[in-house]
Amino acid sequence: MKIDVILSTFNRPRLLKVAIDSILNQESPNFELWIFDDGSDYDFRKQIIQQYKDPRIHFFQGEKLKPSERYAKSRISLHVNYLLDRSSNELVSYLCDDDYYWPEAIGGAINFFEKHPEASVGFGKLTYSFSESEKTPREKRELRYFENPILPFDKLDHNQVIHRRECLDYVKWPMSNFPWPLGPDAYFFAELSKMHTFYPIPVWFSNKLLHSHNIQQLGKLEQLEVRE
Repeated sequence: MKIDVILSTFNRPRLLKVAIDSILNQESPNFELWIFDDGSDYDFRKQIIQQYKDPRIHFFQGEKLKPSERYAKSRISLHVNYLLDRSSNELVSYLCDDDYYWPEAIGGAINFFEKHPEASVGFGKLTYSFSESEKTPREKRELRYFENPILPFDKLDHNQVIHRRECLDYVKWPMSNFPWPLGPDAYFFAELSKMHTFYPIPVWFSNKLLHSHNIQQLGKLEQLEVRE
């Protein structure tokens, strides 16, 4: 069993390298990493592609666009669905270009799904860092994780969710018509939750770098709906 890690990026070469290195440094080698660059202003081929020769990493580049075109509402879904259509492993997870996985993430997720064939969707422990050079031990960081299966909606970050590929047979990341303020990831999870329970996976999975708007949202999390 392997995991396809889906990653869309734009203009974050240094942070992207941290994200890529976190996948290459996994305790488990059972992954493929799929990266789509949205027409970054820097030389993506020279600074990124040529630096990584691992055959498990697959790079794709988009054309350079005007800002108004790049920030279209459904653009992230376009990249994600493009990569999903080209990958094929049994499990799928997601990663942002300014975040990273903890070393046991992939092995822990695979172990969970091998032991729980009844589970189609799971989520691991997500930590937060407040700066790029955060040195706080992960056990003392802000944490998003829940001990019980949940109805996710906007309560989970897409960096901590793992699902079986078969889920994509009937749900895709939305290209349009998802209600504000939900982002495409939250809408995708909401659709998944209509058919599947989201199970907790007790493993340190990923770290999210908080920006100013994230910090404001973090203090306003609503009470979760808990599925017994």
